[in-house]
Amino acid sequence: MSNFSLEALLEFCLVLGAELSEQKTVTWNRRSACRSVISLLPEDQQKDVRKINPNTAVTNFHVHNPSRSEYTIREYRRRLKQTLTAFLESRDENGEFRPISHDYGLVKQSSGGKSAPVSHRIRVIVRQNFVAELLLPHDITTDEAALLSKHLNLAAEGSALRCERQG
Repeated sequence: MSNFSLEALLEFCLVLGAELSEQKTVTWNRRSACRSVISLLPEDQQKDVRKINPNTAVTNFHVHNPSRSEYTIREYRRRLKQTLTAFLESRDENGEFRPISHDYGLVKQSSGGKSAPVSHRIRVIVRQNFVAELLLPHDITTDEAALLSKHLNLAAEGSALRCERQG
């Protein structure tokens, strides 16, 4: 049986930080946000983070820490969502750990002396020997994400057809 506890999530952050040495600060910040937010939740949610609603959890955190700025609350919400997503996706169909890497760092473009966010780069370890990389607009919509999903499904279907023809 897999361990979906807060402790496992925090350990996952350490592993991710070690695998992505250039992202140590990012993973450390995510780990800190997760620990701060989740430690205030009921024990059943700390034992199984799959039960956590990130928006509710961060709202609860804000109630307990009213002096935190809106920026901090938004950051904690973002970090918690990203970390929970990566952690839950890091488990295979048998519940075993499968390394996964989400690099949500912004790629910036300089314009007139100012740096403006352009895109998110997302890297996902699909197989032990293959890392998929996507470069997406920083303000991607759900419709655009659905379009990408359709293209990925079509690629998988095409791959299955090629294997059938060759087999």
